[in-house]
Amino acid sequence: MDLERVKRFSSFIYWIPAVIIIMGKIPIPEMAFIALPLPYYAVFYFLYTKTEKSQRNRIEFARLILVTISHFVLYYMMFHR
Repeated sequence: MDLERVKRFSSFIYWIPAVIIIMGKIPIPEMAFIALPLPYYAVFYFLYTKTEKSQRNRIEFARLILVTISHFVLYYMMFHR
């Protein structure tokens, strides 16, 4: 699989477990939910270092920011209502 396809599908590392937890109303501890995006951050860092500087773009950072902001919103909605 080439890097472009991996970059497009890497956010599913975060979204699939998050949707399962939220839609299934699975009770998990607060700290476990906070740690949910850590695998996505690790994959992002790996892909970022493997990509040449000339090929890096702002879409990759936009995905990272989207996952981070949406995680904070979901965290607030699940534990601080």
